[in-house]
Amino acid sequence: MDPKQFKEWMEVAQSFHGQDFWKKIFDDQYGREMMEGVINETQPSQQTNQAASEDKGFPKYELFKNRDYFVVVIELPGVQKGDVDLSFTGDQLLVRGTIPSLRNQLELVHSNRHVGEFERTIHLPDSPDQSDIEAQFNNGLLQVRIRRSRSNFTPIQIK
Repeated sequence: MDPKQFKEWMEVAQSFHGQDFWKKIFDDQYGREMMEGVINETQPSQQTNQAASEDKGFPKYELFKNRDYFVVVIELPGVQKGDVDLSFTGDQLLVRGTIPSLRNQLELVHSNRHVGEFERTIHLPDSPDQSDIEAQFNNGLLQVRIRRSRSNFTPIQIK
């Protein structure tokens, strides 16, 4: 894009969204993923036939927390429990698997579904207690409950 056009576009965006427009874009998880996608599309790929697992926007998820737990809800439409692997290390939850194609002997006319292998790493805001993790899969939703780590601060008596 021409730098002059880009500057004009930025001014228009700021006039509609205020001065926090770029901060929202870069601080928001969706904005970061969107910008990563734009960057990846503009840079030549080292592998021209990248697997669908490179899709950073799939599967979609929500991350919740309360005082005791993180809860991650991951959308996996069309996936069976046996087709999903879940693992955990440090502050990262890794979900991977395969979504089978529903095509038989039919010619595909249009698709915006994710089909094939996928992989997504979900970063938690702080370190969890890895000894207390539960996962349930129901109706295409994988719900993972992870206990938040208790602070290991030792009280010090002040004299």
